[in-house]
Amino acid sequence: MDFFVVGVFGIEVSFGFVFDFVSLGFFMFVSFVSGIVFFYSLMYMEGTIDMRRFGFLVFLFVFSMFLLVFSSSFFLCLVG
Repeated sequence: MDFFVVGVFGIEVSFGFVFDFVSLGFFMFVSFVSGIVFFYSLMYMEGTIDMRRFGFLVFLFVFSMFLLVFSSSFFLCLVG
């Protein structure tokens, strides 16, 4: 499903997401691995000063992985 189309100088770029069984399977795999890495790294970084910053950066990385899994165009894959 496409959400937004940008047209500049005759070049159109569409942004959309694909929700099918393959992307949902990869979503489950990425969620499982990211959850394990996230909880392990939070326990490893416990007691440090930059804990909130580190948690935000891990969340940003996981979000970009989800963007890669669900993207429907090459441009959105590059953004992710």
